[in-house]
Amino acid sequence: MTLIIAIQLHAQQVCRANQYIFQAEVLYRQKTDLKKAVDLYEKGFEINATDGSKILDALNGSAQLCDTFSSIKFLKKCYAVGITTRSLHKLWPRMSNGMNLDNLLTKIDTNTIINNYKSALDTAIINQLKLLAINDQKYRGNDETDWEKQKELDRSNWHTLKNIIKKKGRLPYFKEIGIDGQEDLELLFIHMDKKILEWFMPYVLKSIKEDNSNLSEIVLYQLDRIGMDDGLIYTINSEGKVLILGNRTRMKNGYYCQSFGEWFYERSSVTQKLYETPIDPTISISEVNRVRQLFCLDSIENKRSRWPWIEKISIEEFEILISE
Repeated sequence: MTLIIAIQLHAQQVCRANQYIFQAEVLYRQKTDLKKAVDLYEKGFEINATDGSKILDALNGSAQLCDTFSSIKFLKKCYAVGITTRSLHKLWPRMSNGMNLDNLLTKIDTNTIINNYKSALDTAIINQLKLLAINDQKYRGNDETDWEKQKELDRSNWHTLKNIIKKKGRLPYFKEIGIDGQEDLELLFIHMDKKILEWFMPYVLKSIKEDNSNLSEIVLYQLDRIGMDDGLIYTINSEGKVLILGNRTRMKNGYYCQSFGEWFYERSSVTQKLYETPIDPTISISEVNRVRQLFCLDSIENKRSRWPWIEKISIEEFEILISE
């Protein structure tokens, strides 16, 4: 087997593992079949287990079932991604269903898992990302007179992050930066402009398919944010090139339509319900799903099933129910 074929097969496995996890989320959140949800989480986590929030959902499901075996598996995954005993103790009263966390932890060699997690961390890169994240927020939220200073810091941040990636030939792995480093990295991507985001895009796609990144939703969110600022719909080809699809639809209430299902939902002051920001009619659902698949995400239809408390409505209904 050639290296290229091996890489392609691994990418397929990572995306397939994500689909198991997404299917599990549908069952878990709709409370239709908790046992099957736990089984699917286990199957997905055999390949992809870097998203702490999803691991905690799985743990919640197994705890509700009083499933000791699966709970121990998911607790090990928690420690492997840097979730602490203190955090687990805070969360446990909401998920335990009578199970005793300390009893479960006696069945796990937590010290070894924690030491393995810590030993893989690259302190130098984590510290660099922390400084970049501090710079990212230095003038944001202040008055407009500081905006030029913030833009200058952003450019400096992007230059530094570029150099980190050029040196490594890739994005930092999750195992190198851990939970805190991942959050700092996400913050940098949230404030990138189109040209810079496009430079990083091939590295992002490669990292996602290697199961070394949790940036899928963040990048698609930011692409919508840029598109709303520009009044354009952007899409991405398989090489990571950002392309213009057309003009973005601005609704009568002043809101722009979104593209890929990762934009904010809105609460109506009329009904008090949460609603999905409509997908722009200019972009086909097949194109939405092609891009989501490119980022190892599930279809927009399945995404909606994972969020049953958020309603999908037409543009006309959104214009009536949501106001700026």
